[in-house]
Amino acid sequence: MNFEYFTKTIQQKGKRYFQDNRVFSITNKNNDYHAIVLGKEAYSVDLTLDHNNEIVEASCTCPYASDGYTCKHEAALYYALEDRLLENIQQYQDFKKIYRRIYRDSYNDYICHNRFMNEIKSYIKTLTQLEKKNQLDITFMQHAINDLISINYMKGYRHELMKYIFDNYIKLMKNTDLSITVDWLSQIYINGKNDEYDTYFQKVLQKLSIENQDQFYQKTLNEVKYNIDLFLEYVDFLKENHMDVANKIIRFEKYKNNSQYIYYHFVYLIQNDQREEAIKEYQQSKLKGSIDYQLKSLLYEDQRDSYYQYMKKQLQFHYDNVMETCSELKYFYEDWDNYKYDFYSYVRTGLNSFDYKRVLKDQKEKDLMMDELLNHPDIYMFNSFKEHIDDQELKLFLNMICLLEEAENVKNASAYLDFEYNLKQLFNDVQDRIACEEIVSLFKEAYPKRKRLHEILDNLLDGGQDDGIQY
Repeated sequence: MNFEYFTKTIQQKGKRYFQDNRVFSITNKNNDYHAIVLGKEAYSVDLTLDHNNEIVEASCTCPYASDGYTCKHEAALYYALEDRLLENIQQYQDFKKIYRRIYRDSYNDYICHNRFMNEIKSYIKTLTQLEKKNQLDITFMQHAINDLISINYMKGYRHELMKYIFDNYIKLMKNTDLSITVDWLSQIYINGKNDEYDTYFQKVLQKLSIENQDQFYQKTLNEVKYNIDLFLEYVDFLKENHMDVANKIIRFEKYKNNSQYIYYHFVYLIQNDQREEAIKEYQQSKLKGSIDYQLKSLLYEDQRDSYYQYMKKQLQFHYDNVMETCSELKYFYEDWDNYKYDFYSYVRTGLNSFDYKRVLKDQKEKDLMMDELLNHPDIYMFNSFKEHIDDQELKLFLNMICLLEEAENVKNASAYLDFEYNLKQLFNDVQDRIACEEIVSLFKEAYPKRKRLHEILDNLLDGGQDDGIQY
């Protein structure tokens, strides 16, 4: 900055105007700065700076500047720019240059990493302070991340570095214009992101609002030449958030040969009262496999269950495949309740009891899960599912029968400790002395020769005062 462009008097008056917060609405385009400076009235001020931030040209609408002199309003804007440019210097770090220097001067990778991380932490501290003052420009941190990705950083320490920088980006972006982050992420994908860092970019994306995420997908898919993985990711995103998939993706015709696009193309036709046209188009197509059965179910009422029967035949009896199939069918069939009992009965024939209960728990099928616990009690599955059971009496009953079943398997000290803990939770939930006595009698009747079990029951009934039970 070169303030000698102004006289000493103008410098002093301009600095006072800046300190009195008289400079408003600063904009910049290619180093041409414009602002409104409040004097006797509001004056429009323009400054053009060179690459050294020295004034090339200045103008102001005040009478003094109109007579050909430099004025205090121009000086006030220059002081404001000095303050802003100093902030920018703080926010910009040439990490490529810093890394090369540290790497050259370090004896080993460990020392290099620690020194470089100290630089990164100092940088984040500066950005955090600027964020608290509402002076943070998040684009500088984006440039820093881009530089760090381009560095061939030491492989053994790469994850720690990236996790730290991305975690802090997520913290700092919250109070910024999130559309800036949308634009940055979009450009990363358009330019071809490095798959090694995909997890970190996904983490940033998922922290955005649903609306911002939708903007990202729309913007990126519009501009990227072809990215089928991103297209399918967008479809899943729309489905998970119960958005209108057909209307959202119909514009992306470059994916028209993809089965997901084909299906939602027909959904779009039906939504727009073009069922007959959709049927004609389907009849002329030569579709096979899953998409064929989907469209039969969609277009013909008398073949509504075609896709369901097809998916049942394709089902593989292991947890992941059952979960995936179930989620797909639940989304496809709005009247899923008409199919689910048949589906789960079929699944029950092929899955072991533990995985079957896992599926019911993770799909939040309360009624089926309770039936399964009644027929095949499992205290560990009950504990993981009990928060979904609203009926308190039923919850206590299920808890008790699961513990009755579990008592059969309690053989060693560790198992006894776990069992006592679960039994204590049951007694705390019951909170009724007579009911607890009935539970104790029930357990003793079921296991009349289990001395240690009796000791635990009697101890809990007496308030759990005896800590001397030996397992």
